[in-house]
Amino acid sequence: TALGTALVDLDGEFITGPQFEPIWTTPFNPMTFYITEALLDGLNLQPGSQIGIFDIDPGTGAQICVGAASVTQIISPSTYLEMIASMNDGSVPGQSNGFTPGNPFIFKFICQSGVLIEQVNYSFPYPGYNQVFASLGSAIVNLSGTSPVSNQQFINLNQGWT
Repeated sequence: TALGTALVDLDGEFITGPQFEPIWTTPFNPMTFYITEALLDGLNLQPGSQIGIFDIDPGTGAQICVGAASVTQIISPSTYLEMIASMNDGSVPGQSNGFTPGNPFIFKFICQSGVLIEQVNYSFPYPGYNQVFASLGSAIVNLSGTSPVSNQQFINLNQGWT
């Protein structure tokens, strides 16, 4: 599944809510990602957040989580976040259990408050690394997400107004 629910113990704290769950257990011809910047609405993505990388299953057309990592500190070029994605090994007929080489990346965030951020752009700060999924490849990426627009409107009313 792309998202699941988990109970996670991080430094003695229990957190419930959505978590990215990669569809593989042992990576096959993995690709390594080095995240050197992760921003949400122009600010650093905070510890307790999660970053997931997705691909499109060629058999079903559904997005599948092929890698995920938790943010434990502010991400920067000197404190980058390493993430592993697994390639499809072909062991499940008609269903992908990893990325397809040559496909573009899809990144998503779950911020520390549990909100899913699906509008995440990426850029490549250094030339010479893979810019699409590649077997045994590596990519250095900067990420920038935008929070969804709220459909709420707040109207202040005077006390006693009905």
